[in-house]
Amino acid sequence: MELRQLQYMLKVAEEGSFSKAAQQLYISQPSLSQCIQRIEQRFGLQLFDRATTPLSLTYAGEVFVENARRMLNLNHQFQSQMQEIIDFKKGRLTIGVSNIRGSILFPNVLPLFCRKFPGIEVIHRDGTLAELEDFAIRGVTDLSLINLPLNKPHFISEPLFTENIVLIAPRSHPLNKPAGTRPPWPQIHVAGLREEPFLLLKKGRKMRELADQCFINAGFNPRIVFESDNYETILSLVKAGLGITFGLDVLALFRVPDQLAFCTFAEPLPSRTFAAVYCKERHLSRAAREFIALTKDILAANDNVG
Repeated sequence: MELRQLQYMLKVAEEGSFSKAAQQLYISQPSLSQCIQRIEQRFGLQLFDRATTPLSLTYAGEVFVENARRMLNLNHQFQSQMQEIIDFKKGRLTIGVSNIRGSILFPNVLPLFCRKFPGIEVIHRDGTLAELEDFAIRGVTDLSLINLPLNKPHFISEPLFTENIVLIAPRSHPLNKPAGTRPPWPQIHVAGLREEPFLLLKKGRKMRELADQCFINAGFNPRIVFESDNYETILSLVKAGLGITFGLDVLALFRVPDQLAFCTFAEPLPSRTFAAVYCKERHLSRAAREFIALTKDILAANDNVG
């Protein structure tokens, strides 16, 4: 059984369609169909129920896919270990993290990482919590940076920091008091913000869900002047004085420009642990281990400043 056949089988199972899988694999649909048929003929078993839309796996297909994924993971582990033998001179590190946290971590970690390991190509994959977990399980990413607890039991996690939700305003905003960019920050009530203009992430993001719940609890509909999927854009507009937004206190660990001010909430909001997670069944590359260690070092150094 060739690895290529296993990969083809998994892709059809993931897409639920020969045509969609063929597009993803850059081969013709007839060629893909013939490959799957040859596998079925070899074992004398039907692996897909072709009467359903999308395609569904038979019991034999489920067993095949489970073992095919295990075999490909073993091959990935072998390839990763061989790559590490080559003096760590070339490689690729794919990291799954949401844009909001990527905008916090990457500018502070990647410059040093890339100076230390110039031969390692770093690729970023954005996604929701469920997508980032799925990326790590399927090997789309080497590791994902997400909040605990996890929805699935397939991971090893390494906590990086505890994050708290704060209000972020322009430095010149009346809410701000002479407290500097480090805690303790001024404390405010959500109900006192009903007249404020808000810049928020679009619905579907965890930060937006939390903000909306705060507004419901405070009993008012916010005056939203701007929505975006790009948190960097939101922060830029906060600095420009267009409005205020919700954010993470970890932003302040990295010497935030003095255009921004932070306020804590009088209402109790849940804190969360942010962690690097990776699939326990997959080999964790040296590049991933070095990234995690460097991130921890930088976070610790910044947390001790001031």
